[in-house]
Amino acid sequence: PIDIDGVGIFYKNSQYASVMKDGKYGIIDSRGEITTPCTFDFLRVEGDYASVEIEGKYGLIDMFGNYVIAPTTNRVYVGTDGYVMIVSPDNKKGCVGVGDKAGVSIPCKYDSIGSFSESGNAAVCIDGKWGILNTKNELVVPMIYDRIFPTGHNDSFGLEKYDEHKTIIFPEPK
Repeated sequence: PIDIDGVGIFYKNSQYASVMKDGKYGIIDSRGEITTPCTFDFLRVEGDYASVEIEGKYGLIDMFGNYVIAPTTNRVYVGTDGYVMIVSPDNKKGCVGVGDKAGVSIPCKYDSIGSFSESGNAAVCIDGKWGILNTKNELVVPMIYDRIFPTGHNDSFGLEKYDEHKTIIFPEPK
């Protein structure tokens, strides 16, 4: 038997869960083997990765304790789209790609950033104005809109300017 204080939940198809020993967290696999030692102040298994906290800073590790993102940010959020949102000390948001999305890097300068669509676009906001950014960090829709939302149809977004009382669709339907 292994000497631990508690085990988290094995979610859905995951073979990994958090484990606690002496107030520190690590990772255990479904065979009962510790794959990452209990050295973190906080750890949450999220798919193929785990967000971790050390001394008030957050990062991301794989299931074997290797850093994907060093613990230097105020928060990390693992999305289901292969991207991780990072929150900087001044509460600005950016993101990086992981796994097959590795290489994507959006700087922490946005007040809000949405999930990336299948075509690689995400709604971003600065000072209450929204635009659409692609994974190359290029604005494909200028930041002039009051609201942007996914339409749920053909990977498109609705773009609204409140003073014009109309919604346009991006990309335009063909």
